[in-house]
Amino acid sequence: MEVQWKKITDGQMEDIHIYREFGSKPTLKYLGRTSSPTDGFATGNVSLTLKNIQPADEGTYICSVKSRDQSADTATMLSIAGTSEVFFEILGPQGQGLELACRSHGWFPKPTVRWVTQDKQRLSPDTAIHQDSKQLFSVLSRVTVTGEQVGDITCQILNPLVQAEKKTTLRLSNHDELKTRCDALSRELEFRRARSYMVPITLDEAWNHSELAVSSDQRTVQHKPSAQSPNITKVPVVVGREAFASGHHYWEVQVWDGLDWELGVLTETVRGRLKERSWWDDLPEDGVWSLRRVKGEYWPEEADAKMQSHTVQLPVVGLHLDLEQSTLSFYNIGTSDRILEISIEGSTKLYPFLRPGLSKAGEKGKPLTINPNTDWDFPNRVLC
Repeated sequence: MEVQWKKITDGQMEDIHIYREFGSKPTLKYLGRTSSPTDGFATGNVSLTLKNIQPADEGTYICSVKSRDQSADTATMLSIAGTSEVFFEILGPQGQGLELACRSHGWFPKPTVRWVTQDKQRLSPDTAIHQDSKQLFSVLSRVTVTGEQVGDITCQILNPLVQAEKKTTLRLSNHDELKTRCDALSRELEFRRARSYMVPITLDEAWNHSELAVSSDQRTVQHKPSAQSPNITKVPVVVGREAFASGHHYWEVQVWDGLDWELGVLTETVRGRLKERSWWDDLPEDGVWSLRRVKGEYWPEEADAKMQSHTVQLPVVGLHLDLEQSTLSFYNIGTSDRILEISIEGSTKLYPFLRPGLSKAGEKGKPLTINPNTDWDFPNRVLC
């Protein structure tokens, strides 16, 4: 006796699985995806199990049973349906409203999408539905809501074959609250994008002031003068080993509770002069871009005005060097907020530098530590 499973594909008969009394085997195309009961002939169960279902498996299947004396066959139709979870995204301000989106992937057949408000009012979205190489459909649907459309906003995706629905809902507040939330999300998204460019930074003891102590992992620096130390000469800074001439670069420095410190970048020219000069009252204005804290106040002044409006302390500062836009930005990690953005004039190579606060002779100053975490990765959109 022999059992043959076949499928009609585009009008052509396709062999799938052959089952005989001494064993069974699938055709090469279905290898690893089909099976039949091992005791099928003894029990009369010669059914076919099809695994890892794909949209292409949809169609008419024929089971043919043959013996030496007779044969019989039957057919059945297999329909495929796929659904998936739906995710909301807040894309940001759009005109006088807020642009929202919902995404989903893994639908079959082609789904339908609709947006509704809390009072069942339908919105008019801009919807794109695409089919991938496995014939599965992905959905990206966008809609802009205004301040009057408050309450629950729902994105519904429906599988028309099995009438299965997946949906996600976002609750919107009034216009002012909506704008406040949108602004906060936009700031966080900007910070997340900046932090996705995190790079490892280490301190170069060859460009280190003699009274600055650098840790063995070359990430922490603090002022550590001797008890017999005279008045300090040269600017007490330490320069990073890494130099940047293009692209995006982000790093973080823990400033702890130090009242005095300075963080930023300097040119290769300034770096060379740090070694050559036997003394220096302060860093030069040209070729240095930085954020500085002196006796609890921040410089430049616009950074101080920004920080005075915050109640959150500043234990860690994030620095984003964007050499595509020629800017250096400083972030308050506690609030994901940008403190300051500085325009950088053209330079072939820039080095990070740290300047800890000075301490009294024989005492240790407040340390500055570079965050060693370099595996940070953020999505490009904020998911709700």
